[in-house]
Amino acid sequence: MKKKFQPKSNFYILGYSFGINVALELAGLLEKEGCLGTVYCLDSSPDALRVQLDAYLGPLTDNQLQNSIVEHMYRLMTGTDSEELKNDLKNLDSWSEKRRIERRIMEAKHYEPKFKLQSELVLIKGIPHPKAKPLPEDYNLSKYTTKPVKVIQIESDHATAPYDSRVSNIVNKFLDSDLLSKFEKEVLCDSYLVESVPVA
Repeated sequence: MKKKFQPKSNFYILGYSFGINVALELAGLLEKEGCLGTVYCLDSSPDALRVQLDAYLGPLTDNQLQNSIVEHMYRLMTGTDSEELKNDLKNLDSWSEKRRIERRIMEAKHYEPKFKLQSELVLIKGIPHPKAKPLPEDYNLSKYTTKPVKVIQIESDHATAPYDSRVSNIVNKFLDSDLLSKFEKEVLCDSYLVESVPVA
């Protein structure tokens, strides 16, 4: 990472869903190296992720969560439900793949950053799940930064937010003007010559 960033350089990171936790941690590491930047939080925060998981999944025991994930994966692959699979899962207490996926969800539910960023946080906020408990306007992101959180509302839910065409415009709005100017002047097309063929 040190090879990619010059000391005191700016960075831009976008995190979505589970990735918001990674984005905040990465921003914290970059700040320790002397960099400051902007973290875009696409319809998520550590607190919002816990609320969203509870709204989508409901109150499940760890074992029920594991079984639900495996059943869902089976349904996606086969297009059908399997009573035999459900019965087999009830008898299993541990399965490495089942646990790996379940651990990822559990880590998200319990993640709590232990730092305050100096970088700017931009929350691109979607429409909340109808069963989600209410959160503050900034999804509690102000707990993780010393600067005010910029909140921009989009009319997409959590599942469709990455496909909302307004997201790229919002990101561009907060980019450094020198970076945008350089991008506009850069030729992004690869050029090549086609050998000329004599016409008979």
